[in-house]
Amino acid sequence: MTARRGKEKEVVDEARAVEAKESLERIGQAAVVIGLGAAGGQEAVRRAIQRTGDAVRPLVEGRALIVHSDATIPDGGCVGEEDRVRLLALPLPEVDRLAGIGQGAGDPFRALFDVCRKVGGKACALIGSELESISGGSIQGLVRPLMEGSCDLAVPYYRQQKLDGLINSGIVYPLTRALYGKRIRYPLTTDIGASAKYIERFSMPERKNGRMATLAWLPVRAVCAGMSVSQVRVDLKPPPAKGNPDLSSTLSLVLDSMFLEMDRNAAVWQKVRGSQAVVTQGETKVEAEESAAVEVHKMVDSFQMGYRNLVDVWGMALTPAAMLELKKLTRLPEEQFRMPDEVWVRVVYDFALAHRFRVMSRDHLLRAMTPAYLAWVASYILEVRGAGPRMVDDRLERLCLAYEANKPYLLSRWRWPDRFNP
Repeated sequence: MTARRGKEKEVVDEARAVEAKESLERIGQAAVVIGLGAAGGQEAVRRAIQRTGDAVRPLVEGRALIVHSDATIPDGGCVGEEDRVRLLALPLPEVDRLAGIGQGAGDPFRALFDVCRKVGGKACALIGSELESISGGSIQGLVRPLMEGSCDLAVPYYRQQKLDGLINSGIVYPLTRALYGKRIRYPLTTDIGASAKYIERFSMPERKNGRMATLAWLPVRAVCAGMSVSQVRVDLKPPPAKGNPDLSSTLSLVLDSMFLEMDRNAAVWQKVRGSQAVVTQGETKVEAEESAAVEVHKMVDSFQMGYRNLVDVWGMALTPAAMLELKKLTRLPEEQFRMPDEVWVRVVYDFALAHRFRVMSRDHLLRAMTPAYLAWVASYILEVRGAGPRMVDDRLERLCLAYEANKPYLLSRWRWPDRFNP
């Protein structure tokens, strides 16, 4: 039954793609293309289209095109009284919070890039965040710098509370910053604005393990290609991950994709030292304090149990020095539970190296990292509990500097694994 439904969906999508191609030919040229990639009801789509049209109209001379996935809204219709903002219903692959890092059936980024090339657009933007969170300010923030020619890629700087997005705060942001030398706060995002130059550079599909690879880590690709990246503070709310995966699954997906990208770009990041800020636009807002209580003791218990049950697995990935530090952590009472930055950074680097050298099944390896990650989260929460936004930023900055300071350790083991003696 599932296979039949999947086949029927493919037939419908193919028919819609043919219709969209014909509509695209009728619409003709457009200066900018905006794609709405999140799922939603018809009314939510209509409201998002209206807000997007109102936001983009003042930015362009000529026509703008809004691409969405709701086939019940007629193609070619204009948004508002003018004919300058047109619509195109196209079966874009639905954007996921983990967009581009799984083995999805399609790539919404390249699908939109293809449309932009066909209409001769100077820029495009894919908004994968929840439709109700789309605002005129966010749309303009991602599109304006592209139309002005001030950057090749515009990415969001999401406004989040201090305990949101901790995989990004503890691993993804500081590691990509240390590797590639640019302080891009959200390197894996569902929302982007891309120039015609960027689109031309990354439009062609790539093959990965015999399959068409999705286009992930767009800011990293830009940095490695020598293109300019800007950040824009936005109020967008990224969509939930499909299927609501558990923490171990999410961590494995994110890190596997990140470490594969790391291997792919090794020739670039091995030459980078330190890091530089990128242009960041928009107003800074002070976030409200966290209201929900976090049960740190459960995280500490999970770490202690993980150490007992995974000591052999960790021993294949971590150095004896790292194992000794983790053992010390298991003996600390909760009120004194702190993981030093250098210990956490070495753990992350060791897992990246173990992934590179395939010491075991990569999925098994990365899932086994979950208890160690929970130990870092528990330590971080205990440190920032009651801290204001400025103190939290300072705390994350110290962590980022620890990643940068320990990069020579990563380089040594990456280049000469047989010579390294921990």
